[in-house]
Amino acid sequence: MNKIALTDVEIRQMKPPTSGRRELRDTKTPGLWLRVTGSGSKSFVVRGYLDRKPVRVTLGKYPVLSLRDARSQALAIQSQLHQGIDPRRSSRPPSTGFGFAQILDDYAKSMQRKGEATGRPSPAYRREVDRLLR
Repeated sequence: MNKIALTDVEIRQMKPPTSGRRELRDTKTPGLWLRVTGSGSKSFVVRGYLDRKPVRVTLGKYPVLSLRDARSQALAIQSQLHQGIDPRRSSRPPSTGFGFAQILDDYAKSMQRKGEATGRPSPAYRREVDRLLR
């Protein structure tokens, strides 16, 4: 396990490992790691514990996600973990409340407006699709 004080210059100049991946822990931000793959891809990861179980959250790829933003997000995630909140669950967008039937009806209506369909899907078609999706 390597620990270094990550900087933008250090990250830009970092060479990929010859095989596999290398993970470096930031000494300035608790739980923040930089993962470097053999292909040269660099991404930020936060590691911590929730209920004594390891938790890993991938934040994003460098340089799309800056070091400053990664540090800020890492602190927020560590705060959630400290409060007993699973950041993997809380970052997901809330459900729209639409079920499959509603989505199918909306699709049929849009196809009807385009002149590509003549009506709503038959109940038999709906049952068959529901069966296949289970």
